[in-house]
Amino acid sequence: MPIITIESNEVLRSAQRNRSALLCAIRRVAAANLHIPETAFTMHWKEHHGDGLVSLESDDRCTTVVDVRLVAGRSREVKHALMAAISDALAGAGIPPRQVTILLTELCPENWFDRGTPLA
Repeated sequence: MPIITIESNEVLRSAQRNRSALLCAIRRVAAANLHIPETAFTMHWKEHHGDGLVSLESDDRCTTVVDVRLVAGRSREVKHALMAAISDALAGAGIPPRQVTILLTELCPENWFDRGTPLA
């Protein structure tokens, strides 16, 4: 039941088709790395225009932030492989790693309520 939110001010070429393909690619690599079905994810895409999302650390005005929330318990290696796979998927869509920040938040099962039921 991970939730992946992608916020970007990067305009994808032929945006709608590429956005859908990118979300599918991220869902696929995340499912493979976490060993869960692709249907277990909630995916959000938020596109920012103008100065709605700006990296102040570089001269490059384009930036993409990926926020992954999942239940705690995976090894550091699995988490790093997941983040690398997401970065690679974004690079395949034309968003270079230098413009990407990936945040991974682990939640205790007792802090996760899904479809009206607590996980723990």
